Amino acid sequence: MLVVLMVASVMVTLPVLSYQKWQQKISNQQVISDFENGYYRTQLSAIQVSKRSYIYLEKAGCVTFVYFDLDENQRTEVIEWPASIKTSDEATITFLANSGGVTKALTYSLVDSLNEIKIIYTIQLGSGKLVKKIESL
Repeated sequence: MLVVLMVASVMVTLPVLSYQKWQQKISNQQVISDFENGYYRTQLSAIQVSKRSYIYLEKAGCVTFVYFDLDENQRTEVIEWPASIKTSDEATITFLANSGGVTKALTYSLVDSLNEIKIIYTIQLGSGKLVKKIESL
């Protein structure tokens, strides 16, 4: 009887542990998606409002987007990376007014240890196009 009780309790707790890890993986994917959306929103702001906009990539584990809405009010958004996502060095991306182009080419990488991937973002000089490359760890 004791063995049956032990097996039943193990079978009940395993899905709960699996669910938590799955939830953390999905959360990491959402944060990465938020970063990409913030990039495009900040670039679009520079084109539409004709004012420079900025992205500050900080080593401390966060990204700050500084852009303008259509009423030309400055907006600031911050995304904090989860502990399981490691980033490369600090950098600043400046989008030029009217064109949305960048002032310098940049490569930025993220390592997601939960999903076991490395994402390398390359920002092309001139157009500001964001090129994403995913590698397995």
